[in-house]
Amino acid sequence: RLRKLAETATALFDTVHTELALVFSKIATLVLSIVLLNHYIACIWYALATGAETGESTWLHAITNVDTGDLKYMYMLSFHWAICQFTPATQNISPANATERAFACAVVLLALVTFSSFLGRMTSAMTQLMNLTASRRQDDATLRKFMRDNKVSTSLARHIWSIYRHQIAAKEKKLQKRDIDSVVQLPTRLSVRLSAELYSPALQHMPVFAAAANLCADGVSSVCNFAISQRLGPRSQEIFHYNTPIDIAICSLQGSMEYRSTWSSWVSEVFVVEEFEWVCEFALWGKWVTKGTLISGSATSRLELNSNKLKDVVTQHCRPLLWKSLCAYVGMLANEVDLDSALDVVEDAAERKIHEGIAARAFAASGDDFDIDSWALSSRISSRFSLRT
Repeated sequence: RLRKLAETATALFDTVHTELALVFSKIATLVLSIVLLNHYIACIWYALATGAETGESTWLHAITNVDTGDLKYMYMLSFHWAICQFTPATQNISPANATERAFACAVVLLALVTFSSFLGRMTSAMTQLMNLTASRRQDDATLRKFMRDNKVSTSLARHIWSIYRHQIAAKEKKLQKRDIDSVVQLPTRLSVRLSAELYSPALQHMPVFAAAANLCADGVSSVCNFAISQRLGPRSQEIFHYNTPIDIAICSLQGSMEYRSTWSSWVSEVFVVEEFEWVCEFALWGKWVTKGTLISGSATSRLELNSNKLKDVVTQHCRPLLWKSLCAYVGMLANEVDLDSALDVVEDAAERKIHEGIAARAFAASGDDFDIDSWALSSRISSRFSLRT
């Protein structure tokens, strides 16, 4: 059971994702291990008394004014005795024969080693807990001393503290998948699963890949792993400029971004890019020049889907059905969307419905088992708007 407890504790630690929770989990595991050990000692202590020969004096005979038939109370008495061997607490039970005395000596020696180790680990855990916030507490103390020494007014101090806390929160960098490459080398199968879990919800916000997930889920997972990269950006970063060739689609994961379409030198329309919203989808299917400018309004985390990598993944790692479906989708998109007036963003719900309808029809048609030359199909699409060859 002790081995099983250790395995359970390890599995529990694997599910904890914050340092604070991990420290508390370790402390709880240490306490639980001491409780479990004392449970077994208490059971043996009670068994020594009940299993003694008739007429032999035991600790049960030595106690008075106690109903020895009450098993719950007898267990608590035994557990209390066991706990007291590990701590400097008091109790009124003592060994009454040689066997009990020998067992008590063995428990004291065990407690000497076990409890010393327990205290060492507990101290280490508490030190680790304090170190988690040591730097932050030192900065807090420095700022408070500055306020006190310079007699900063209360209203101004509140504003300074507000800015300080905001900047502390902004420093919390969100780790990306590539940040753990130096920590653990994942096999391809697990890397694909991890990428799918991280990026698939955002990728499926694009209607064509939402339809693809129902038909070729493995293919969408491969696209997440091999064709998508994650980027972090500061506030006020110009992600792309007007009238610039681009070969990636961009998705907002965190933070705010604004897209400013440019119809002329004096007319501009601003769109707020929502979470999981894709910009420049058309760049995936052919040569595309941006129709506006994309700027981050805050620190951002975004996904970039590369068109060349997308084609490589679909043709090399996915079933031919996915390639055929994408070709059908691009063909319908080129015929039904006015590319000259199309922007880099999906302007409204009505336009998104159009994309969803095209994707549904393309994948429904390709789902039928008919023979089609995907390369011939892509060649029939306008040269300006074709899957890259």
